[in-house]
Amino acid sequence: MSPEVNPPELVPEARVARRLGILGGSFDPPHGGHLHMARVARAARDLDHVLFVPAARPPHKPDRRLASGAERVHMLELLLADQSHVSIWTNELERAGPSYTIDTVEALREELGPRPIFFLILGSDNLAGLPRWHRVEDLLALVEPIVIPRRGAPVDPPELDGLAPALRERVRAGV
Repeated sequence: MSPEVNPPELVPEARVARRLGILGGSFDPPHGGHLHMARVARAARDLDHVLFVPAARPPHKPDRRLASGAERVHMLELLLADQSHVSIWTNELERAGPSYTIDTVEALREELGPRPIFFLILGSDNLAGLPRWHRVEDLLALVEPIVIPRRGAPVDPPELDGLAPALRERVRAGV
């Protein structure tokens, strides 16, 4: 475990949520757009709580130097200080290796059991690369995607055709 970040404990509100949103990213820096995504997703799908999950080593940004985990968590704490129904979960910062979303979702499932429905909050700018995500089929079997439109990024890019038809429709249903 990194000495600079507190252990990844879930807040009580996340533990009792029936509908739990997951918003991952490098958050370097976190900004109002991230908060907007959480708010829109929460309202659109009646989420009880949204977890912000900072990535330790985003696999799609291997050469990017990030601020330390502790610095990014601190920036997230400042951004989320007066927000309700959101919290930070540092699980990815504590794990060795790349930060794969499937590993995070599986860790949450292990921690929380079968009770909550997980909703993965994605910006439309992430959709083109989604078919190449690590174990994307397993991931999309465990989460309900919520796609938030981002300026200049289509909500139905042609790259989604790389997913199996049922998975592609699952993503499209999240728009």
